[in-house]
Amino acid sequence: MKKIVLVVYCLFLGFCSGGRYEIYSKTGTSPDLNGAKIDLYKPLFLKDIAGFKTSESAYYKNAYLGFISFSGGLIRVKTALGDQVSTKTISFESEAMFRELAEDAIQKYFREKLLSKNINYKESQHSLPEKNWKITSKPVYILDKYSGTENINLPQMEYIYNLSISDTELEKISADYLLIPVVERFYVHNAGWFMGQDWGCQAGVRFALKYLIFSKKAKNIIYSFGLEQRRIESKRSIYNVSEVNIYSNEIIENTLDSLLQNFP
Repeated sequence: MKKIVLVVYCLFLGFCSGGRYEIYSKTGTSPDLNGAKIDLYKPLFLKDIAGFKTSESAYYKNAYLGFISFSGGLIRVKTALGDQVSTKTISFESEAMFRELAEDAIQKYFREKLLSKNINYKESQHSLPEKNWKITSKPVYILDKYSGTENINLPQMEYIYNLSISDTELEKISADYLLIPVVERFYVHNAGWFMGQDWGCQAGVRFALKYLIFSKKAKNIIYSFGLEQRRIESKRSIYNVSEVNIYSNEIIENTLDSLLQNFP
């Protein structure tokens, strides 16, 4: 099946000091779920299924979960793309808390959406371990008015998901389609420089979620839809604990609200 990629940028004033920022991505053709049997999976995390073993490796590939603490000022780092700016010291915290927050909210929102559309679904007890996945990536270069001040590392990455389930395992699945949410990244940070962002940014938060639809008949992922949002302050260099909690919950809820408006 030919891969179709659609990327749309939308700015909405009022979400934060820099406006509301959304990136949509879509591949494939959405199936008609009316009358179909659906297995809803617990949210997965790109960091896990792509095999990133450390927070640092996940961070540089934009698959990190947790709080990012920048300190020590600006340095230049030699990379395959030449000299790039970065923050001198980067530490990683609170991954478990961010995982739990994302899991709880995503499961709640997807349950409510499926029920509201009278879709025949059940929550799957099957696992989809790393060995079942083949995830490839390619760099994405975006030039816009935010270039140099973004809260994401360069190059940005587009991840392409392939899922293999053996015939033996498929026989245990009664559903027509598997609905699989994947958190690609979710983090809060203080002021600093993400790799390659020359001017740096103030405190912020970023969340990217994609849902995949796997067809039992086709034995492959036939559709995916993703949405990413971010918030960057104009004058705040750090959040307090209360603000971390507020803005983390807010960005998840806003992302899920927008994402599920486009649900099949």
